[in-house]
Amino acid sequence: MRENALAALGEAYAEVALTMGQDVAPERARAKALASPMVIAVAARLDGQSKIPEHEQLLSAGAAAMNMLNALHMMGYGGFWKSPPGGPEGPLRSLMGFGRTERIVAMIHVGTAKGESRDPTRADPSGFVSECQGAEAHVL
Repeated sequence: MRENALAALGEAYAEVALTMGQDVAPERARAKALASPMVIAVAARLDGQSKIPEHEQLLSAGAAAMNMLNALHMMGYGGFWKSPPGGPEGPLRSLMGFGRTERIVAMIHVGTAKGESRDPTRADPSGFVSECQGAEAHVL
């Protein structure tokens, strides 16, 4: 059953590549969906009538995606987050059966890690971290 779902996702990726005129051959787009044994689509259902602002609803779905990745890695699996081809409101949304108020925020590709992960290179925070002290913000 899952193989059929991945094949259907591959067809959807190929259709998006054709529909959007991307410089990706349909075969290559199809292969991207089949590169992992499991792909989890994470979507946010935005409710404009909610007390929770839409941007917070979207960020909550992103946080859920990150928590899934953290859990996968803690369990020994490999995983990475990709944006949906065509963007969160692109044709993949309807091809996957999501409604007009839903946005795909992540396509999480899951598999077995090929080896030990390397420690990530940490960026110097001084270029993007600031401290607010009253009326002035100071870069740390």
